[in-house]
Amino acid sequence: MLSRPQQNVFRFTMDRMNAIGARVIEGALICAQEKECPWMVETVGPDAKYAIRMGDCLGLCGLFNKEVAESSALRETSFPVINVSNRWGVLAGVGNFLSDDEAIGGEAAAHLLERGYRHFMIVGELQQKKFVKERIDGFRARLGGLAASCEIVTRDFFTALHAQTMPSFIRETEEELHPVFQRLPMDVAVFASNDWLAGLVQRVLLEHYPERVHTTAVLGVDDEQHTWWYLGPLAGLSSVRPAFHAMGAAAMEWMMEHPGDREAILREKTRRFAPERVVMRASTAGGACADPMTARMIRWAWQAMQEGNKVQVSDLALQFHMSRRTLDRKFSQHLGMGAGDYLRTQRLDMAVHLLRSTEMTIAEISQRCGYTKQDTLSTVFRREFDKTPMEFRREARKEK
Repeated sequence: MLSRPQQNVFRFTMDRMNAIGARVIEGALICAQEKECPWMVETVGPDAKYAIRMGDCLGLCGLFNKEVAESSALRETSFPVINVSNRWGVLAGVGNFLSDDEAIGGEAAAHLLERGYRHFMIVGELQQKKFVKERIDGFRARLGGLAASCEIVTRDFFTALHAQTMPSFIRETEEELHPVFQRLPMDVAVFASNDWLAGLVQRVLLEHYPERVHTTAVLGVDDEQHTWWYLGPLAGLSSVRPAFHAMGAAAMEWMMEHPGDREAILREKTRRFAPERVVMRASTAGGACADPMTARMIRWAWQAMQEGNKVQVSDLALQFHMSRRTLDRKFSQHLGMGAGDYLRTQRLDMAVHLLRSTEMTIAEISQRCGYTKQDTLSTVFRREFDKTPMEFRREARKEK
């Protein structure tokens, strides 16, 4: 009878159905394949206590809950353990490969400033104080003196939700946000410390401030909303995507270089990973605009462009039942340029975003942004930036 091989596996304990866990695992598996890892790699679900009890492995990487994070179990294993969750901060006795939360906040602020917003609201979850504070600090530091106003709302949202029904929770949250919205103009940008809170803000807007639904930008963190919940008739949520993929790859590479070496992980300093990028969707599309109808048209045009349509002023006029003269007047009044000029600006803005954040070819980006020929995009870039799209992409990557 063959005996079971001992210590021939690396384990990951996290929920594969969760976007965060899925990206960490994907990064780890790709790294293992590329480096031809001689050992097995397996996931054992989100039950970290079970994974620790299994023992007998070369290394364990996980998103640990509070009970496990605060227990002595992690520190008493015979194998190295790497924590990739920032929820409870830096854990003692294990390796910590964590998101750079100040950089996440800074990336969020830079994105909203680039969209033209100057009035801000920050919504944070008090139950996770440390990384929320770091995200808020990073956001405010990046604003510098560029913000006209910035309000901060922090609360133990999760505990409050569990203590009451969803309708009463929404009402209570609305009552807390109401005086803040009263002080802020229509074109405010909301940065929430995670996607769940960002979705909550959007829901409050839809139910209690319908006039603000399109004028308010909402930006979350983690880019997981689209994988496990649906916001109904709300704008797709923009989100800062942390470097979960890179964190999983780094954890896998470390464990392959130090298989079973518990002492080595104790010497490893905490690593911080800058966010991957902002995934822009309709909730921060277009630019800051205080007029509800114009803001709604901006988002409609942006969404249509995302779907590969070449939007013309006539399309906007037909969709929103107004003459081209009225359309131009509204855009000029609220954006300082006519509708045609704005649509051209939006196409260029979309091209810039795709060059910075994707691996699409120049030809694919040209088609996606509604330029009939690749040469047209190159001409526009030379006129606007004095460089070709490829030169722009190379310089943008150097800045990262």
